[in-house]
Amino acid sequence: MDQFDKAFTMILTGWLAYEIFVSVKLFGMWSKEKEKAISINLYHIVYLLIMAVLVTLSFANGHLPTASFVLFLLCSVLCVPSLMRVFTPDKLIVANPRSGWNIPAKNVSYEYTQGKLIKETLVLHYKDDDRTDKFNLGVQNQKLITILNDNYKKHGCSNPLLKEDK
Repeated sequence: MDQFDKAFTMILTGWLAYEIFVSVKLFGMWSKEKEKAISINLYHIVYLLIMAVLVTLSFANGHLPTASFVLFLLCSVLCVPSLMRVFTPDKLIVANPRSGWNIPAKNVSYEYTQGKLIKETLVLHYKDDDRTDKFNLGVQNQKLITILNDNYKKHGCSNPLLKEDK
């Protein structure tokens, strides 16, 4: 292994440690919730799959050490839970160790839009932030729709799913 391979392996080891920490924390939080619904963005999954294919090809051509290859694949698998959003009746559980793992439901608004490739897209808007998140897998889950509807009624907002509110 040359210096670059050693440095890359060390970076991947740090990433793996972080993903293990985040995954354990998320699974612990998810297991405590009785009523929950999960949504994820398909494009994030496709991106991870493309990266895994490229790294596999690099490994197959002898350009990547075995340790780095295995670490990258482990990191990719453990990265999936951090891409998910778990909706509960009172909060949104996210993988964000810096600013908190829970976002109160009253600080999140949503709308359903038509996506380009996948028709139904759930767009989340955060009160304290100008950013938005888009999700397209699991957005038609009846449990998710019910949780979002109940949150809107509870916090006095209009529900974008109901035609009479539009």
